[in-house]
Amino acid sequence: MTDAGGCDAAPDRAERTNLTWLEGMAEHGVQAHLPPSTSSHPHTRLLGLDAVRGRVKLLDAPHSTSEWIALPRPVDPSNDCVRSAAFTTLAGSSVLLTGTRPIWRRESSVAGRHDRSAEDETPRTDVTKGRLWDVSVGTPGRGTPLELLSDVCLLLPHHAEAGTRWAAQQGREGTTEVIDLSADSGYQIRLNRPVARPRSNIGHQTISEIDVFLCWTELADGGAVLLLLDLVACDDAHAAPVTVWHSAAPETPRRLGVPACRLLWTGRVPAGDTLVAVSDEQGVARCRLPSGEKVRSAPLPALVTSLVALPTSSVLDIAVGTRQGVVFLRPRLSRAWRKRLGYG
Repeated sequence: MTDAGGCDAAPDRAERTNLTWLEGMAEHGVQAHLPPSTSSHPHTRLLGLDAVRGRVKLLDAPHSTSEWIALPRPVDPSNDCVRSAAFTTLAGSSVLLTGTRPIWRRESSVAGRHDRSAEDETPRTDVTKGRLWDVSVGTPGRGTPLELLSDVCLLLPHHAEAGTRWAAQQGREGTTEVIDLSADSGYQIRLNRPVARPRSNIGHQTISEIDVFLCWTELADGGAVLLLLDLVACDDAHAAPVTVWHSAAPETPRRLGVPACRLLWTGRVPAGDTLVAVSDEQGVARCRLPSGEKVRSAPLPALVTSLVALPTSSVLDIAVGTRQGVVFLRPRLSRAWRKRLGYG
């Protein structure tokens, strides 16, 4: 594990340590999270969840030690899967969110047992109970569980400087919602749209859904923005719509100005605007958030798989990874767009 802000670490130096206590397979029996620094916790921390044994441990620095904390509700290791997320609340508590449910077809339990049942599966209409556990003090975070999707497979919190208010959840078939943790309410962004053969099963078997299909970013005023790429409709050769959810207008999501194959990068420009770069069928396109307005696109002869914006660049230089190699781009922005984005 590499930690960029341990208690004794300089801000520009990373420390490394061996996690001999954290064993097992990710997404099965053992899961790890890195809650980033906040105004109440100035350093990145590590939270390890041992779902098989029903226990959790929190480390405040790379070489710190702590005891395992037993969780109050047992898991059936052979038949249950556990989806989890960790974050710091607005009140400063370090919280673990877990959703425990029976495994579905083609899933594995926390003990590694695979469900090899028939292809046809009866739809489930029940909800998964989302349990909050305050790891800082070893007590339940709240009395009433959150209502998660019956097929929840991904929990993705929005990490802000003040702490986390919003968390996204996504089901196996693509249903996506945003949970307001401070008000016990939710906003549905995308409904399940089952298809005979989802293209996402073909094109994205070997890459993570986080960042590729679903990611959080933040505006200069602190507003949270969630980007959702329709993973059912897209693959490496077919772009699909991108939904833009903004916390200031939670009931009215927008669409990005261009379809995409992958979400590549989001970041702030000198004028304070937040941009997103996506991979489309022709190359790289950049759009403003939360409006989704297209700023510029750059055609490339190969599928773009990754992108990094140079943080010290005064002209928005970017390094672009493709399946044929890496190229560097310097966008030729119009005078009007250079002025709007703060590049002179």
